Parts: sequence; structure tokens; C-alpha cells
Amino acid sequence: MHPGASTVLSWRSTSKDSEQYLQIRPSFDNSQPSYSWGHAVAVGSSYIYSKDQQLDPGFRQNCVTSNCSLKLNEMEKKDILLCCNPSSGSKQLWFSVGTDASVLNTELNIPVYDWRISIFSPMKLENRLPCPAEFSISEKTKEGNCVERHRGVISSRQSVHIYSVDIQKPLYLTLSVQHGWVMEKVITNLALHVLSLYDYDIYI
Repeated sequence: MHPGASTVLSWRSTSKDSEQYLQIRPSFDNSQPSYSWGHAVAVGSSYIYSKDQQLDPGFRQNCVTSNCSLKLNEMEKKDILLCCNPSSGSKQLWFSVGTDASVLNTELNIPVYDWRISIFSPMKLENRLPCPAEFSISEKTKEGNCVERHRGVISSRQSVHIYSVDIQKPLYLTLSVQHGWVMEKVITNLALHVLSLYDYDIYI
């Protein structure tokens, strides 16, 4: 599937006797390393989280495969954080997968669920400033060191999707505006708090 595209899964894959699972991994040309199929590292339900309050650690749980696998005949509304490991190097890629359903009423008044599976970046950074901004996102390790995971420049009124950071770990944002603008206070090591596995947007 190309970015922004969609495809249809057969209705039979959701039947009770189905043993089909959905697996996800990035696909690149031969110049990029290949990646393993994504494995679930965390699960949450979107209704548990709120953008207005910090995530209660009690709502986050480590997953075992049986609880987080996308088995198509056992789907429920939830959000899964997937990690894909490269065949070479150490740059992992992360994806947020959300499952949701709308109810289709039939003539027999028996509800039929129309499931939708969406794949997102775990983090999106949006620049609402009138000028470009350079940014760096670092990840704090267990040893207390900060490792830079992503660096780039965002044009004014544009956004960038981040796939290279583990949103379960403490993250820090370093920001510098461009084109002659000077910030009164330099923003360095701004701590980022994860609010959701499904919708993690940062605005500057």
C-alpha cells in the first residue's frame, strides 16, 4: 500500500473460523535496509486517553502477543504501538495502528460491524510559526543519556511525521527558528509527555 491509500479485506477474514492475522512493516527500495514485521510493544484504548490530562501510567500495559495481535476475527476498538526492526543498523521504525468500527443496521435489526484499521505515525510535529524551524528530538535511555533520534527542518504551516522515536520513553525537543528570528528564550530539551498511542501531535 502507498501512503494515503486504502484496501479492502475480505469479509471472510472476520468470520469466527478465520485464523488470519494482519502484519505490517515498511517497504522500501533496495537502497534501504529491509525491516521485520512489526511486533506489538504496547496497547491502549483511545477512549482512555485525554489530550487535557497527562496519561495515567496505570492505563499503559506491556503486551503479550496474544493480547495485541491483530487477529481479524477477534478485533476490538484499541490502539497498538508497533516496532519494526531493521535487518542492518539500529534505526527502528514505529507505527501506531488503530482499529475502529461503525455499525451497519440491517433489516433484521442485527448489527453488522464495519471495521476500519488505520496506520499512523506515533508522533506528528506541526509548525504554526510564520517561519521555518529546525528541530531535534532526543530519546532518554535507561542509563540517563539522551540519544538523538530525528533531526530536520519544518517549513512554515507544514508538518512532519516522526517514525523513529519510542513514545514510551522520555522525549526531548530542541527547537530553533530560522530566517533571522531570535527567540527570547532558547527552547532546549523541552520534555514531551505522551498522551496517547494513537494521536500524539505537537504544535510549535
